[in-house]
Amino acid sequence: MTSLLGHHLERLIGDRLIISQRCKDHLEEVNETALQHLWHSLVVAIKLQLLVPVVIMHAIAPRFFTTTASKVMKDILANR
Repeated sequence: MTSLLGHHLERLIGDRLIISQRCKDHLEEVNETALQHLWHSLVVAIKLQLLVPVVIMHAIAPRFFTTTASKVMKDILANR
């Protein structure tokens, strides 16, 4: 089934989301339910979005926030 979400979502039926085997395999690989994965992914996205102004300020004035973005990204990866 071709859609905007491609191979990730096959179809939506009422309140039940049916996901592709590839998605199920990934959830099993990371040992998370779909809701856990959604939550963790959103937390990572928010953390990264909050880093954008920090990185821009560092680009303008390199003496500020010299290691902030690197530390946050390392923390994100370490806590996966």
